[in-house]
This record gives sequence, structure tokens and C-alpha cells, in this order.
Amino acid sequence: MSEHVVQRFGPEYYCNEPGAFEQLPEILNDRRWHNVLLVHGHRSWEAAKPYLPLDQLTNVAEAVHQGECSESEMERIKQLSIQHSSDVIIGVGGGKILDTVKAVSARQSIPCVLLPTLASNCASFTPISIVYKEDGSRLGTLRHRKSNNVVLVEPRIIAEAPIEAFQSGLGDTLAKWYEARVRLSKIPQEERSLPLQLSYDYAKTCRDTVFENGKQALDAVKEKTATLALQRVIDTIFIAAGLVGGLAEAHGRSVGAHAFFNASTFLGLEAVAPHGTLVAYGILLQLELESKLAEQKQVLDLYQDLGLPTKLAQVGLSLGNEQQLSILARHMTDSDSRIHELPFDVTAERVRTAIEKLEARAQQHAEKVETTHD
Repeated sequence: MSEHVVQRFGPEYYCNEPGAFEQLPEILNDRRWHNVLLVHGHRSWEAAKPYLPLDQLTNVAEAVHQGECSESEMERIKQLSIQHSSDVIIGVGGGKILDTVKAVSARQSIPCVLLPTLASNCASFTPISIVYKEDGSRLGTLRHRKSNNVVLVEPRIIAEAPIEAFQSGLGDTLAKWYEARVRLSKIPQEERSLPLQLSYDYAKTCRDTVFENGKQALDAVKEKTATLALQRVIDTIFIAAGLVGGLAEAHGRSVGAHAFFNASTFLGLEAVAPHGTLVAYGILLQLELESKLAEQKQVLDLYQDLGLPTKLAQVGLSLGNEQQLSILARHMTDSDSRIHELPFDVTAERVRTAIEKLEARAQQHAEKVETTHD
């Protein structure tokens, strides 16, 4: 294996426990970070405020995030950090806010502290930013040279967040196995470095934890209770999922499930379903393309418990909308699409056929489940 792989192992400091935000003043003082730029959204700020020791924070400038991790938003936040002479930037919110903060941190060479208010993806752990155009369509990925500095997780906020966000995190995390194994399986086990083998193992941990503990953690969110099972799954969404790509770099990146998500942004489907929920449907589609029907059946069964989508209508699509499906299949099979990591030729026509087969299979599965329950 000749390709050079750069490992990024994660934040300098990570804590997931009730009261984690109380450490923030001490963390800032110990590291002599004095001029703080605090970036948040409207909903994320309302969720986080009750847990933040705001009376102990000084010299803080606030910036309300405008919604997209776009070049213009990164530049706007960067200019605010310059005006404030910020020596640290804190992000409070979901993936797009944290991705913006990471990008500004990297461009300004100042540390970042991330306080995720959702467990909808592994953005708080990974040193990458997904960049979007102003219209919400995906533009590309920034891979930062340094890892994030500090991540503090308050599980009570995650438990109180919208259930759809947590379902998204379960879907995004589950995809790590089905996608990373495609890339890592190309490397014979005897040729894998220890970090690459660990990446493979973490990808399997993502799958096993979602299958074994996902329903229990989801029930905790429904009850708005920060249980140990929920904390375990949060760690899996952030740490295990983040280390898959962090340890294997290109060998641990996405394939077909995220190719579906990337294509879906050109149709504005994020207004219908969150990132990881769209990725969850993409897992089923990738398994259809791979003809791994036994595994697909296992995932369909799991989705019944987790409330994840199995049909086109649940992600804002329809077999009858030819224009939508043509756009989707075309973007899924663009020349630079990650779907081409699959070990066979994937064309737009093949994607369309797979979607039709999956829709029929999901319908049959739903009917069998309904009959069983009757």
C-alpha cells in the first residue's frame, strides 16, 4: 500500500457527562484563552444556556450563525474573530455551526471549543468541514490540518433535543460500517497498518452499537432522560464514527450511502429529512446495488425499531417523479462521486433500477411486518 495516510485521532480533550459545560471557565483559564468568540444558532443557544456557567465567562463576543456552512458565512465569522482579537472560538450547536467554527479556527490558527447540542453526526469530533452553497447544495469538504481542541458534551441537552436529530445520528453512524468496509476490504488484512485495522474495528463498533443499543438510547430521548445507554450511543456517534475516517482517512470515507445524501442536496431534500436520515436510506440503496439482500433485511428490521426511512416517500421522493429521480441518479453517478468506490460499474440507469427494486422490497417487508403484528 503506497498511499500516505495521515491519522487524526480526535480532540485534545473530550468529556461526555452531565455537567460537562461547567468545566468551560477552568478550561479557558488553564489554557490562557481570554478573548472568546461564541458562535451559536437561535435554537441551539436556547438549549445550551441553562447548562452554561455564563456568569463565569468574561470578554465574550457572540455571533449568531446564519444557517449554512458556506464560504460567505466562514468569512463573516472570521472577520468577527479578527475584530474581537479572538484567541479562541467556541461553537454551540449542530453540525453546520460546528463545521463553520472548525473552518474559522483553522484559517485563523486559533483553538476551538465545540459544544454540540445535537448527536446527529460526528461533526464535533472530526477535523473536517462540509461546505455548502447558499442554496444548501453541497459544495465540497475541507480537511483541516489540526484536530479540534476541546469537545464538551452535555447529554441532557441531547436527550432534550428533537428526536429526529438523534435518529439522524443513528443513521449516519450505522453507515460507517457499510461504507468503510467497502474501502478497507480492498486492503488485505495482512497489509493493514494498526490504524487501518482500528478504523475497521471502529466501523464495526458503530454497526454493533446501533443494533444493540440504538433502540434503548432512542427510548431515552423519547423520555428526555440522559441514561448511560444514551451516553454510550452518543460516544459511538461522536468518537467511534469520527475515528473511522480519522484513522483511515480516504480508506474510511463514505461510499454509496453518502453518495445518495450528496445527490439529495441538489433536490433540497434536507428540508424533508436530516442528513443522517437521508444517509440511512442510502445504506439500503447501497446494499441493493451490492445485492446484499440478507443484510438489507437486517437493516430493514432495525429501521422498524429506530423509525428510519425505508421508502422513497419518507425522504421526499416518488417513483412517479421522473425528473427528481433522474437528477438524483445523475448526481449519484457523477465522475467524482464516491459511489464509484464500489467494486463494479455504477451507472445512472443501474441506480434507477436499484431504487425501483428497493421500493418494492421495502413494501413487501412492511406488509410482512404488518401481518406479523396482526
